[in-house]
Amino acid sequence: SAASDVYKRQKDFLAAVPQMKPVLTGNEAYQQLSGENGTVVYTQQGGNITVSLPAGTYAVKYIQPRSGEVTLLNKKVKVENTYTLDAGKGGAYWLQRIK
Repeated sequence: SAASDVYKRQKDFLAAVPQMKPVLTGNEAYQQLSGENGTVVYTQQGGNITVSLPAGTYAVKYIQPRSGEVTLLNKKVKVENTYTLDAGKGGAYWLQRIK
C-alpha cells in the first residue's frame, strides 16, 4: 500500500542518517552528509546543485522538512562521480545508494 511504502522510506532514511558524516563542500548554498548508504543534501536556496558522489546507482528522494515524509523523485540514477541535483525551491534530498 502507499502508506506502507512511505513508512518504509521514512524508516530507511532514519536508519541511514546517523551513520553519515558532514562533508565540507566549500559552498554555503547547501549542507551535505555522506555515508555508505548515500548522501543527504539540504539547501534553503534550491536550484541546481552539483554533488560529488562515489560512482554507483542511486535513488533520489525528497524529505519533507515539516513532516519527515520521504517522496521518491527518481527510482534509479547512474552516477559516475558527480550528480546535478535539481533542488527546486530548496529542502532536504536523499541520494540513497542502491548499488
